[in-house]
Amino acid sequence: MLNEFIRPTPQPGQEEYVESIRENVITICTGLAGTGKTFLALGEAIDLIRKAPKRGGIQRIVIIRPYIPSNTGEKIGALPGTLEEKVTPYVQSIKDNLREFHIGEQDIQQLLTKFEFTVLSMCRGRSFNNCFVIVEEAQNVPLNGDAMKMILTRVGKGTKMVIAGDLDQCDIDPRDSALTQAMNALADVPKVGIVEMDDVDTIQRSPIVRDVIKAYREYEKNNQWQKE
Repeated sequence: MLNEFIRPTPQPGQEEYVESIRENVITICTGLAGTGKTFLALGEAIDLIRKAPKRGGIQRIVIIRPYIPSNTGEKIGALPGTLEEKVTPYVQSIKDNLREFHIGEQDIQQLLTKFEFTVLSMCRGRSFNNCFVIVEEAQNVPLNGDAMKMILTRVGKGTKMVIAGDLDQCDIDPRDSALTQAMNALADVPKVGIVEMDDVDTIQRSPIVRDVIKAYREYEKNNQWQKE
């Protein structure tokens, strides 16, 4: 499967993140939009699946997102259908990333059979064995409750986990995000890597994205008094 797949080479500013994924069991990363948090994690996950024996190694990729209302007023619970149908929109963003690996649509469809998409609130009581787990939008995991600790303790045998988020794009108050707490609490735990990709020069999307983020940062700095 995926004979033509080439694991992406990390660009300047991304090396620490990729090294952490390879060397640790859990990697917690904050990074700006477009810094490659999900893309690079997927690259590592797919490479491990390709190299895995029939038994053992990484056999599945699990994509998890918090189950919360957003600042846009949208609520996933308001979407029609089953849980599987509700998380279908998440699949498209993963497909977009997979296409960046320059693999064919047939290979993408075959690869998607190795994926599971779910929401954070459905993970309680589970154990993920021989999985590569990617928790996206982790900045939206709230401090109240134990959701972050819950998901971090789902790691089973032969599993790697990446917790990735962008504190600049919180749908909750950033002060109420469990992502920062997890980074501080686990900073000295062996086999847990903490990585920050907050330099705009690490952004790999269109250069306009860097300019947009720089402009927002400057605006928010100059108008901080309006938030207080």
